[in-house]
Amino acid sequence: MALSASTVGLIVIMTLYFGIGVLSAAGSIYISKALLTPKLEQIVFALFLIAIA
Repeated sequence: MALSASTVGLIVIMTLYFGIGVLSAAGSIYISKALLTPKLEQIVFALFLIAIA
């Protein structure tokens, strides 16, 4: 069964979005753990989630 070009494009785009999302989440967690105290980290992530919502 052959995949159409649009299906292959969709798979590539979804893979890129997933990979970029995982790497950005891991990077932000690593940086926040290295630079912020636990209480300040909680505040920063809460503000970040408020901005997303």
